Amino acid sequence: MVKISEALNEIFEHKSIFEKVFFENFIDGYSFPKELNQTHIRTILMLYFKDSCPMAKISEKTNLKKGSFTSVANKLIKLGYIEKNRDKIDKRVYKLNLTQKGKKIASEVGIAHNEYVNNLFKGLSSKEKTEYFKAIERINILSHKIMDNKI
Repeated sequence: MVKISEALNEIFEHKSIFEKVFFENFIDGYSFPKELNQTHIRTILMLYFKDSCPMAKISEKTNLKKGSFTSVANKLIKLGYIEKNRDKIDKRVYKLNLTQKGKKIASEVGIAHNEYVNNLFKGLSSKEKTEYFKAIERINILSHKIMDNKI
């Protein structure tokens, strides 16, 4: 039986590794517009892959409280990268969308990030890549199951 403390230690270590390998190292080596920071870029990329997303969902995925994320969103709106619209069904919800300017930078960053990630996996065999992504998929499925069953 796995000890919870050991499992939590593994989770923290893997979270740190994923952040560093897949995002921080890329962001450190990529030349972004000076007015954008790491959180801005993550927000733009999230919207690129999932257009018209509620602000609350993006604040959750960026690990920011709603109040802190509001200033991030407002800056991106002011800079012309995103727009904020009230949900047509639930008037309490605001959804964020990329503007043309946001789509352009997201596309450029997305292509560069794709190349970066492909280079990361060059040292793995096809079988290892498949195993790696299946393991990640399984972790995601089980993590969502745990989240859905939380009290």
